[in-house]
Amino acid sequence: MKLKFDIKNKITSVEADVEKIVAKQMDNNEKDWKEKFTTRHEAKKELIALKHKNKLEQEEQKQKKPNIIEKYIEEKSKIKELELEQKRIEQEKLEQEKRTRTILGIVLLVIGIASMVLGTFAGYSSGDGNSPWYLVMMIGLCITGCSILIIIDAHNDNNKDKKR
Repeated sequence: MKLKFDIKNKITSVEADVEKIVAKQMDNNEKDWKEKFTTRHEAKKELIALKHKNKLEQEEQKQKKPNIIEKYIEEKSKIKELELEQKRIEQEKLEQEKRTRTILGIVLLVIGIASMVLGTFAGYSSGDGNSPWYLVMMIGLCITGCSILIIIDAHNDNNKDKKR
């Protein structure tokens, strides 16, 4: 494109090669378009990759770090587990005590019955109505009665604990 100004003669002339200008502009636009498209496309790819990476990181953090509700539920479950463990330990202690009392009662029952039998037969064989063997029989009777009470008490304590 050429512009000529002649101020003295007051002449102005304009020569323009429109086809060359349009072709040149189209070439520039075409080159710019390809560059802009590839640049934008690459930028979008990077943005999508960053969003995906951030999303994965957030999911990992959520999995690693429980929120307040999950912490509360976890603490409650731990407390419940501890309470259940404590109850189980107490129950085991009560069962052990019951077994001990029952065994003690059975041993005393056997001793009491044995002393009653021994006292009865020995007192009868002595022929004396005031024989000290009858005292052994009475002591055996007391031991037998106490052992029965111990066994009953052990079983009653267990029933009371079940009701609680």
